[in-house]
Amino acid sequence: VLVGDEAAKVTAAAQAAIPDGTIDRVETDSDGSPFEAHVTKADGTQVVVKVDASYTVTATEDMPAGGRGGGRHGGRHGGGTDADDPAATEEAPSTTTA
Repeated sequence: VLVGDEAAKVTAAAQAAIPDGTIDRVETDSDGSPFEAHVTKADGTQVVVKVDASYTVTATEDMPAGGRGGGRHGGRHGGGTDADDPAATEEAPSTTTA
């Protein structure tokens, strides 16, 4: 999570890109851009705004419905959990040795 001047600059860039949005958090990004802002738009959808070292917005990525990330679907910013994946809930065949 960013604080101070960096947080203010990333927040300003994200607000300029999504003026009707609410900034949920700003942080460093390990997926290419130096910074990112998580934003909830007025319609309730969530996006990630990528910001470069010059505090310029370089991309906006829609987040999948229902999640703030962390699940196995969609990588770092994906939503959902293993319970959403039928294959993940199937039991593996048991093997026994005699």
